[in-house]
Amino acid sequence: MDKITKFLLQLNKKDKVFWIAVLRNLVKGKLSSYDIIALKGYKNLYRLNHGKIRLVFEKIDGKCVVVNLAYRKDIYIN
Repeated sequence: MDKITKFLLQLNKKDKVFWIAVLRNLVKGKLSSYDIIALKGYKNLYRLNHGKIRLVFEKIDGKCVVVNLAYRKDIYIN
């Protein structure tokens, strides 16, 4: 099981439903309703915050690839 799935399983029901919907919309390319910010210093990396949780993803050839989903304090720690 990957770390993103493990993280989703730890969340409460409300947050889990929200982030699953976000991931589905990310796959479909429907991102206009979210506050997405490009990460400085990176060409194709973006982040989406909701509460204390952050999603980092990369756009490659029009497709979005999830890099990490974690609490903001832990997002950049490997």
